[in-house]
Amino acid sequence: MWIFDSYYKGAVHLWARERGLVRTAVLKPPSFYLHLPDPATHRGMIEALESLYRLEEASFCTIYGRQEGYLIYADRSVAEKIEIQTRYAAELYNVDVRRDQQYLAERDIFPCGGEDESRFSPDFESPLRAMRLHFSGDPLRRRAISRVELAWGEAEDEKGTEDGGEERRLRRLEGDERRILSDLMELVRLHDPDVLLVDRGDLWMPLLAAKASRLGLEEHISRSGGFLHGIQLCLPGGWPEGHTSRGPAIRPASQPCGALHSRHPHLLL
Repeated sequence: MWIFDSYYKGAVHLWARERGLVRTAVLKPPSFYLHLPDPATHRGMIEALESLYRLEEASFCTIYGRQEGYLIYADRSVAEKIEIQTRYAAELYNVDVRRDQQYLAERDIFPCGGEDESRFSPDFESPLRAMRLHFSGDPLRRRAISRVELAWGEAEDEKGTEDGGEERRLRRLEGDERRILSDLMELVRLHDPDVLLVDRGDLWMPLLAAKASRLGLEEHISRSGGFLHGIQLCLPGGWPEGHTSRGPAIRPASQPCGALHSRHPHLLL
């Protein structure tokens, strides 16, 4: 399952490229349901909540059947205070539901997925042009960039050859750091990939950007002058819940994705 953060300041932000770049922002403020077994004993609390937050009487379905209560537009901290004040007699629902996931589930869609695709499968066709970068060495110990290997097109999928037919699909840059960075930026500019797959990108890319700035080189890693790194991916297949990976992955460009991960057209993974 692909999980991307697409909730920001009380709204769900989605981007799609089906008919050009389309941005959708839908207000989805935090909320939860409250059921009180004995509402009369907590009338004062309900009146206080009404004066502070948007509160509506509601009938809602739970795994225990239909309940009568309230829909309260407030965050988790308010729910916790209700629990304490009612001495944990209150029954709270949907306190920890992610609003972006709720919005998508209600419409039978999911981030980076399209019609007839399974949300539990990481296998899909990607229309993106990808380029893979591998920096030699350990950025935590040796911070000098002495070698970079690049692959794109069929070679990125490990199907290409050294010369790649008419265009060279595999390149290795070695030697002087300034020359390496200059050639790297030029190759990125020429091939203009939609996705950069970078091993340990959360460490290498800030270092690369700082070095390019210090050397006075024009930076082409991002089309917009900035970049996002360290995207976390949650995948099925035996990993424990909450396990995250910063390894390579490709995201479809034509499906709804979180705004934070689509702001810069060059997506770093």
